[in-house]
Amino acid sequence: MSQRNFPELSNTTDLSGADLSRANLRGAYLFNTDLSGADLSGANLRGADLSGADLNGANLDGVIVESTFW
Repeated sequence: MSQRNFPELSNTTDLSGADLSRANLRGAYLFNTDLSGADLSGANLRGADLSGADLNGANLDGVIVESTFW
């Protein structure tokens, strides 16, 4: 499956319930972002900053999290 590319999402605060499946979020700044209930299955989060992000109920099946900041 191919990955979808997204622009930089810096300072985004509410992505709750978003379909980010297979998204290329490599290096994205998602500090304090609400990702509750989001579908991140198969997403590339390599090197992303998820410090303080709300991932309650998010689908994280198959995500790539190498060097991700939590």
